[in-house]
Amino acid sequence: MAEAALDAAPSKSLAVPSKAAPLPEALCKVPPVPVPEALSKALPPVPDALSKASIPVPEAVSKAVGLPEVPSKAGQPTFPEVPSKAAPPVPPVPEESGKPKSLVMGDETFQFAAGLQEAYQEMDFTACSVLSTQNITAREANPFPPVMKGRVRHMVNPVTIGKTFPAGSFEELVFFLPGLSFSVPKELGTSDRPLYAYRVHQFVFHLLRSSKSLLKGDGLLHVVWPEETCLMSSPCGAAGIELVQLLNHLGCKQTTEKYSMEAIKVECIKPIVFGGFCLELPEWLQNLQMLSFSLDTKPIPLPLSVALQLNPDLELVSIKGAANVAGVDAPPEMAPLKAKLIHEAIARKARLKEIYGQPQEMVSNYDLVKEALAPDPDALLSIPMEAFMMTLDELP
Repeated sequence: MAEAALDAAPSKSLAVPSKAAPLPEALCKVPPVPVPEALSKALPPVPDALSKASIPVPEAVSKAVGLPEVPSKAGQPTFPEVPSKAAPPVPPVPEESGKPKSLVMGDETFQFAAGLQEAYQEMDFTACSVLSTQNITAREANPFPPVMKGRVRHMVNPVTIGKTFPAGSFEELVFFLPGLSFSVPKELGTSDRPLYAYRVHQFVFHLLRSSKSLLKGDGLLHVVWPEETCLMSSPCGAAGIELVQLLNHLGCKQTTEKYSMEAIKVECIKPIVFGGFCLELPEWLQNLQMLSFSLDTKPIPLPLSVALQLNPDLELVSIKGAANVAGVDAPPEMAPLKAKLIHEAIARKARLKEIYGQPQEMVSNYDLVKEALAPDPDALLSIPMEAFMMTLDELP
């Protein structure tokens, strides 16, 4: 009966349409996506616009790289020109002239060295500075003075200058003082204290010790320093700085002055005063002098009380009045300070046992190391008594 019912039903209710339903008009107008020929060849397609157009190169880049100039076409996009920064100065190659060489230290802006070179052209002066080229340029000075012909060094530690140049590179040394190292630390407060003089003496000693290795042999040391009467009127006049006496004590012998400050232009004399750049020289620096000393390359003799305060790895330092130990060879003259201190300890071995061998007794060590007191020249490098007498309330 079910089959009869189906046969009796109208045929149009179960009829399958012979044609598909019409698609929306928007879909009919979308063209089929073609497969690019480049994909079949495994090559990236190049858009037609890029293949016909050229991307303009900025003028600053084309000039820096050295590309040929291409005339721009109307309608092409242009890039704004990027302002180029000023390139840092290129250091010239130092020239070798065969003249005697002299090394200038303490002239941080090279102005004094340039004036010295102009005045005495029979010498080749080389200058070192602790400042960088940017710092010197900021002080409106030339980090590479043309008259120096490239013989300048920047960012050099003066107390280790012996490692900057090969040994035996110069016949003379020039110290331009006071310099940047004469600044007053805020912990010290003022420059009229004995501690400031001790600091200055220590710097001059280390500067001399390190630079002696650069001499070819017995040479000359020239020091720019204010006259004694002018120094007494300076802010550090009461500190007790004895520069000439210190140099004589360190083995330098004063001799006839070779250079004159009057031969150097006034605008070239611009020292750094107490850590600051001054546009006008103070009155106590109006009469500068250039002292000359004869100098050898031997180690600097120091008293044992001073040598015990130094780094034991230092070189070119000897102990004044070194002890003799029976059966023990003295260290070589050019040996580091450590070997010489060990030799002194061996010489005092019996006394050390007496002091430290019996802790239950208080044995005096007064005569173990004799310390020089002022006005003895040996006391110029000793710690002043002010360091042991000042209180915390007196510190700034």
